[in-house]
Amino acid sequence: MVLAKYLDALTHLHRNMNKARGAAPHKPILLLAILHEVEAGRITQNLVPVTPELVASFHLYWQALVSKDAGWNPKLAYPFRYLKRDGFWELVKNNHLVSIEHEPTLNQLASLCDGGQFAEDLWPLIADPHTRGILRHHLQTTYFTSQPHATCEVETSEYLSAQAEMLKQQAQAPFRLRPTVKEQSTDGYFVRNRLFPKVVKELYGFSCCVCSLSARLGNSSLIDGAHILPFAEYHNDDPRNGLALCKNHHWGFDCGAWSLTDTYEVLVSPKLANDLVYIQMGQLLLPPRDNHYRPDPEALKEHRKRWGFPIVI
Repeated sequence: MVLAKYLDALTHLHRNMNKARGAAPHKPILLLAILHEVEAGRITQNLVPVTPELVASFHLYWQALVSKDAGWNPKLAYPFRYLKRDGFWELVKNNHLVSIEHEPTLNQLASLCDGGQFAEDLWPLIADPHTRGILRHHLQTTYFTSQPHATCEVETSEYLSAQAEMLKQQAQAPFRLRPTVKEQSTDGYFVRNRLFPKVVKELYGFSCCVCSLSARLGNSSLIDGAHILPFAEYHNDDPRNGLALCKNHHWGFDCGAWSLTDTYEVLVSPKLANDLVYIQMGQLLLPPRDNHYRPDPEALKEHRKRWGFPIVI
């Protein structure tokens, strides 16, 4: 009876209607993407966060099921926010239900909520492989005429790799120093922002560019992909705006305890109580493997200016 209840609910999803374009495909596409992420083992509990992998699945299902001339804009934030109108989905922050009144970008959505949560009696149906297959088949046959093969991990990996390459390609253009008040709202922009730390760490060989630390424990690492110019002000995910830093040196850089000259020598703030084990004046940055991705001098100049370091090169 519970399965029948939700099959009926999935048959009558509240969707935006347009005279020229018909009913919006966003909600069934999002649900299919979530089912895939559960199948892939990336969602293991009743909390669906906004992740690059979910965005990849959403766009792959969109490409497979939605006609290119349909006229709809494939933005995941729309259904993620509005699915709550169907009675089996809520947005959650710190274990409390939240309501988002404005139209957020994906970055904003991910900061305003920890994710979406299904009704308690629906989640077991999604978690179970047999009933999950029934739900998937029902969504596909109810809302779409074509029946594609299930989105596979190779396609997801290829999508994310393509977005990472777009990030790296920014290093071929002049560096953008101007602060940007408003970030872009495209899903690809969100994915590239979330991939930025991974790309930067990869460019530096997953080692801290100050102390060469590269400790890992499973998928957990002491290395961060840090922005030189704060993302909240500049929205700049150019790899030349990045440094691979251990958590200790990331803290110090963001607090102005140290900076770099244009020739990548360490400057130490006189305010830092330093026993020389942490960092030393004049030590050289360990550069990325490819010199095209070295930190941009203008970004370093802005960092020195922000924290009151002498304007030296």
